[in-house]
Amino acid sequence: MEHVKAKKSLGQNFLHDETIIERILEIASLKMKDKVLEIGPGTGTLTAHLLKHAGQVIAVELDHFLIARLEETFRDFQNLTLLEGSVLTIDLETRLREAGFEDGEYKVVANIPYYITAPIIRLLLSLPMRPERIVLMVQEEVADRLSASPGGMNPSPRPGSLSREKRPRDEFESARIRPRSTEGRGEGMAEQQPQ
Repeated sequence: MEHVKAKKSLGQNFLHDETIIERILEIASLKMKDKVLEIGPGTGTLTAHLLKHAGQVIAVELDHFLIARLEETFRDFQNLTLLEGSVLTIDLETRLREAGFEDGEYKVVANIPYYITAPIIRLLLSLPMRPERIVLMVQEEVADRLSASPGGMNPSPRPGSLSREKRPRDEFESARIRPRSTEGRGEGMAEQQPQ
């Protein structure tokens, strides 16, 4: 397949490092009975691994070109549903219910677009159908903020950003993962398990 260039206007950052993918899978603790929501599958590198480790995957992708590529790449996989659109504007709860996902019985595993990290996390935490576990590849600063104890990070985050004080019942853990080439930007992983 041809190389795909990430569209920075969409916040795309394609995941290719197998070490990082292995760590994501380890943290997600996937079993073949699991149902997984993947946000922003991009070129499908993580998707391919999710399909081998989970019983069902719903992947939401905004980029029409990538949807066509993913449909071609995974045409023989019966355990994948591709949804084209923004995870922030589709009726996610309805789509999850239609696919048989239930409250507390699915996982979110994603390498999310950097520019909409906070809105995606807010969406996931506000869904009436809460996931069992959320594993997100995010910028290092976001992982630090999510895993900080109340008041442990920047006490006055910029308006619109997530702060620990706004989500007291949610517990986040953070694992530092650095790709072979970070291009000057650290990356981290945030894991959340609703209580």
